[in-house]
Amino acid sequence: MSRRVAIVVVIGLVLAPLAATGAAATPPSPPAAYYGDVTVNGESAPAGVTVEAVVDGEVRASLTTSEGGALGGAGAFDEKLVVEGTAGENVTFRVGDHAVKTVAWESGAHEQVSLSVTDGAAPTPAVSAPDSVPAGTTVRFDATGSTDDVGVVDYEWTLPDGTTVAGTTADVTFEQAGEYTVSIAVTDAAGNTETTAASITVTDAGNGGSNAGDSDPGGSDDSSPADDTSEHAPDVVVGENAVNVAFTELPADTPATAVFANTAATSANGVSLNELTLSTTRETNVTLDVSASESVPAGTPAVGSGSLLYLNVSESVSEDALGEVTFGFTVSEKRLAAANADPSEVSLWRYHDGEWAQLDTQVAGQTGDAYRFNATSPGLSVFAVRAASADVSVESADLGDSSVTVGDSVAVSATLVNDGAANGSATVPFVVDGETITERTVMVPANGERTVSVTYTPGSEGTYDVRVGNVSAGTLDVTAAGTTDAPDDQSTTAAPDNQDQPDGPPTGPTREPSGFSATSVAAVGLIVAAVLGLFLLARRRA
Repeated sequence: MSRRVAIVVVIGLVLAPLAATGAAATPPSPPAAYYGDVTVNGESAPAGVTVEAVVDGEVRASLTTSEGGALGGAGAFDEKLVVEGTAGENVTFRVGDHAVKTVAWESGAHEQVSLSVTDGAAPTPAVSAPDSVPAGTTVRFDATGSTDDVGVVDYEWTLPDGTTVAGTTADVTFEQAGEYTVSIAVTDAAGNTETTAASITVTDAGNGGSNAGDSDPGGSDDSSPADDTSEHAPDVVVGENAVNVAFTELPADTPATAVFANTAATSANGVSLNELTLSTTRETNVTLDVSASESVPAGTPAVGSGSLLYLNVSESVSEDALGEVTFGFTVSEKRLAAANADPSEVSLWRYHDGEWAQLDTQVAGQTGDAYRFNATSPGLSVFAVRAASADVSVESADLGDSSVTVGDSVAVSATLVNDGAANGSATVPFVVDGETITERTVMVPANGERTVSVTYTPGSEGTYDVRVGNVSAGTLDVTAAGTTDAPDDQSTTAAPDNQDQPDGPPTGPTREPSGFSATSVAAVGLIVAAVLGLFLLARRRA
């Protein structure tokens, strides 16, 4: 082999893996980019008209017009409709409900499009807001539900004092009781305008007007926030379907309370969230969005039987910044009667880390025809007010051994089940020949089970009937000492309540890796090939 051939062989062996790796990667096709102008009824569209790029029924990109109907621009740094696609697909440009133009998608295209729409229909305005609130409440009027076949581009509110404000929402604080009207004029891209109005009843503070339930669980002085929490009371803005709460510069470890009006945003069918108290681990701003519904929020499984109200609480800060959170809520007597439940069976549940968990809930008293409850939570997420009871019983009982000698100990165990929809506990007696030798109180989760075990040391010969509650564990035969080896003298002792053992067989020793991966073997091969080439080269020279 010549020197040149040896060098070529070495280089080839070194570069071959790199060439194979590079050949495996195929770069994606560059997207297409579109820009142009939009006209409505022959005039340049106003700013804010949305154009969507649709491919196979899927919206791949969207862009809104700027002044003069401009849809992006031709410049390298101008915004454009950037559309991903594959050869053979078509792009349809849609303005509102109108499919205006269709072009063939081409990889890397930089294409100008002109879109023209005819619009003679006026928009349909819509306003959401509560029907009734107490005086002193800030109400959010929301017109984002307004629709148009091309698109609404302008919103103008007229407030009760005659002032006007622009935007999709308007926040109005009502200090005095009375009847008020707020109107909204919406205008579409063609200049068509339509107006509607919303009426609201403002009651005297504390009267708690409501359209949401079968009772008024409104507060008394007992349900008002404590003086030490009112100093940092948040801004509360009530909408028809949600409440926005903003705590500003809340000091660390300082509880603050948000008090809610009894509206459809926080109550339904006689169940109402009245207040929420929280603290933080550091000084921070906290914004909450709170909504209530009898239906389970999207993306969350149902809590199960006995659900009365779901609460969705989202926060603007990380969970580690929140301290303990306390909920104050009420349930009317009529609602409890409809659920065939007692106040003691009402509890708050939290959905977190993929499962529902019952929270510590206390009956705080009664106001009028409604019961008040307080519940604490370690964080915020989705919650459910639930009227559910526990049903705990002994399912089975067993003796660890049916025959022992005097002085030997025997294990007596029992499995308790809870067929109810709430966590519950039961105190069970361990009975030998009709005499209770000990008792154990066991907490069993809803629809779950727990095992409890004690040890019993008989002091004399005989045959004993052993029971746990009303369930037989079996018959224990006790023979005279000395017939078998007996352990050291033991007194009657009780094992821990929960004797659960880890599932599955013991874990074996971890297998150590061999130390030779495919990558390391390849590297060694390359080194050997290089050495061999150098050896052949040296031999040729000799």
